[in-house]
Amino acid sequence: MIRSLTTILAVAAAAASAGDIVHLGLTGPTATQGWVLVKDIVRFEPTPEGLLIESGGPDPHLVAPPLSGETSEPVWVVLRWKADGGGLFEVFWSRGGGFHPDRSARGHVRGSRWVESRLALPSWPAGTRLRIDPPDSFGRVVLSSIRITPRISFAMPPSSPAGPGPTGSTHRVQSGPTELLADTGGVCVRVAGMPFAAMDDHIWIAYRDRGRVRGFQRHEAATSRNIEREPDGLTRSVTANDPDGGHWTFVWRARAVPAGIDIVGETTCDAARQVVCLPLRLLRVGAGTFGERKALFCGLEYLNDEPSSSEADIEGPAAERRAPALHEITAPLMAVAAEGRALGLTWTSSPNTQPVFDSPDRVFGGGAHAMGLFALDTAADSLDESRPCSDPSLYLRAGAGSRFAHC
Repeated sequence: MIRSLTTILAVAAAAASAGDIVHLGLTGPTATQGWVLVKDIVRFEPTPEGLLIESGGPDPHLVAPPLSGETSEPVWVVLRWKADGGGLFEVFWSRGGGFHPDRSARGHVRGSRWVESRLALPSWPAGTRLRIDPPDSFGRVVLSSIRITPRISFAMPPSSPAGPGPTGSTHRVQSGPTELLADTGGVCVRVAGMPFAAMDDHIWIAYRDRGRVRGFQRHEAATSRNIEREPDGLTRSVTANDPDGGHWTFVWRARAVPAGIDIVGETTCDAARQVVCLPLRLLRVGAGTFGERKALFCGLEYLNDEPSSSEADIEGPAAERRAPALHEITAPLMAVAAEGRALGLTWTSSPNTQPVFDSPDRVFGGGAHAMGLFALDTAADSLDESRPCSDPSLYLRAGAGSRFAHC
């Protein structure tokens, strides 16, 4: 079992620089014009803060006025609002005709505070209309604005298959049947003598720079790799340069504890970066040893030789749950079992640390299962759960980094 305590320091959400495609302010006296109250809305009136929407039934929903603008690129629908009690909400979109579940997205809003809820849409064709199902069946919501804004366009580059692990002078940390083997060339985890996971350097780190997404693969960009043995474990460090001159340092220390192997580390960059994709720890389980097997992600996946993020129980975009909102996870546990062995990852939730799970691994590829922790804006009320990318980007101050621990 791998148990993790994870903390990210000195980061803050940074808004994307691209302009809005649509911005509908709803704080004026004419804000109610063009809306259609479909069902279970008992009060609807303008206020200085925004539209006051009071629900009086189990299925409240209303349709927004036609919104201008268009793009074939992916977008966010951003709702700025405050709900009395909070809860789940849903947004439908339609270019004409009715609204259908296969063109909808759900989110969760916290109560009694102003928040911006983001829902991912594949595009924004001309003439698209929105239906909004507020979070409170019997409560009040104040909606101050609706924005349609571009999403960060970033596709994870194909990853090299996870390598065989250490190949040189190997250092070992062992606790019971769990072994961590490391050298400057790679890191792997063995369970009862069987190679079970690679802690892969072949990972991409991406950030925004002057409106562009820039990135580098840590393995290829590495300028140094060092490993030192300590009385109760080992320390491994990698340095790398990004394409814009930033110098990154990745350091972690491993030691054996009764429950497994404890890894404490830090990631820093000497230049400020608006991070889009930053893996803190990525386990490539089954790389080169076994294929699809039983896997578990508490609250989301219980798999018996079947893929995660399938449409067996949820259809449409909501089935994509590789980087799920934290409230969807019932217990902090990810695990894969094969050949009479199992490897699990548990963690303690903390700001800006996002668990990521894909079985088999379709995000990074390489014929493995992915279990890991990434730096994302987990404080956002809605995330794109299909990919481990931070949109809006996450601001990392120069010289300050992330601290994380695994055991």
